[in-house]
Amino acid sequence: MNFINILRLTLIFQCVCLFGFIAGCSVETRNYIEASDTLVMDFTVVPAKTPLPTPTATPDPVKEVQEELGITLEPGWELMGELEFGRWGHTATLLQNDSVLIIGGRKRLSFRRASVVNGEILPLGSTEWARTSRFNWERTFHTASLLPDGRVLVAGGTGRVVLKEGEEEPLFRGNKDLNSAEIYDPKTDEWENAPDMAYKKQLAQAITLEDGRVMIIGGRSGVSTLNSIEVYDPESNSWSELEPMIQSRMAHSAVKLIDNRILVTGGMSSVTMGDTLSLTEIYDPVENSWSTASELNRARLGHRATLLPDGRVLVTGGTTVEEGDLLGPETTAEIYDPISNEWTLIATELVPRKDHSAVLVPGGKVILIGGGDPIGTGVLPVESYDIENDQWAVISYLPEGRNLLTVTPLRDGSIMVVGGGTVKGYIAEFPDHTLKYRITN
Repeated sequence: MNFINILRLTLIFQCVCLFGFIAGCSVETRNYIEASDTLVMDFTVVPAKTPLPTPTATPDPVKEVQEELGITLEPGWELMGELEFGRWGHTATLLQNDSVLIIGGRKRLSFRRASVVNGEILPLGSTEWARTSRFNWERTFHTASLLPDGRVLVAGGTGRVVLKEGEEEPLFRGNKDLNSAEIYDPKTDEWENAPDMAYKKQLAQAITLEDGRVMIIGGRSGVSTLNSIEVYDPESNSWSELEPMIQSRMAHSAVKLIDNRILVTGGMSSVTMGDTLSLTEIYDPVENSWSTASELNRARLGHRATLLPDGRVLVTGGTTVEEGDLLGPETTAEIYDPISNEWTLIATELVPRKDHSAVLVPGGKVILIGGGDPIGTGVLPVESYDIENDQWAVISYLPEGRNLLTVTPLRDGSIMVVGGGTVKGYIAEFPDHTLKYRITN
């Protein structure tokens, strides 16, 4: 090989290196052939890999809302919009068009600027709550009953007259037990005063009778408890008194049996300590008379009574007030059989709770939600009672404590959770957001 050929080969090699460098910046792959008098070289230019783009996280609006509220929803739960403000001591009524109507309650522990003056409605399929027109009376611990024509009767409670629009609230304004009643018409969004009841009362129970009349049972009136029974007739727009109960009581439970008799259980016989009741009694609407039934195994107030499909009654939770002491919420449940007139204790190790909700849901189960312990801390576990198998289980958890909440069974098998909260000393938290839950197991 002479000097000229060596020089040519050197130049070709340098060109190869230059082409390789250029190819590293190219997006194409090509074959090149260089030739000389004595040498042929075939080489391939390989492009460098293009860097992959950095992935961008897809926004999750549901998770973002949960983070903003500081909660985590377990399977089966979903958010259903926010009330104007959180509250307790309210009522929830399922209207004939499947909307949910929230009435009254209180938004803080104190009374000043704390009571609610508008109802709120959640239309079926919506997550936006809408305000109703103003009540005539602020109310807490009242009753609300759906009438046959679709209107809602609201009676009693503790509260005061609603101030007019723009009227300044005085520093001190009286709050009292109420005998007033009013009716809400969801078709016109109007409130109409109904005749007053004979007795002022809060913490009473309301039962709708077979003929459409509404029966108000017992309650507290000032420093006394009541055994009086008043019934509202929507046909005549009037109240009348029925035979009084054997025992006066407040914070009790009442349930209509499948034969239309009314079973009343527990409560307190006075507003002082040491008078929690185990006494139960039954009202016969045909005879307009009361008779005692077997006593509960545990005296209790703030408990819940649920009618089972087979006609028995399940009583859960509550607490007992002894003289000078408030015992913790009950961990027991018992069932009443109206045929044998017997109570049977069926559970002794449930999550302790009082002022909770207990609802019958599709699938033959009763679920217990919310409630509190003696110091007002909310109970998170959700328990289920399988009626057929006589079994209890914790099936979920509330995202936050809700004492004195309302739980409304919806026609699609789910339930609506509204209001309630947790009280720790002088600090109270009442969530604005509402929840919907469907059993997933």
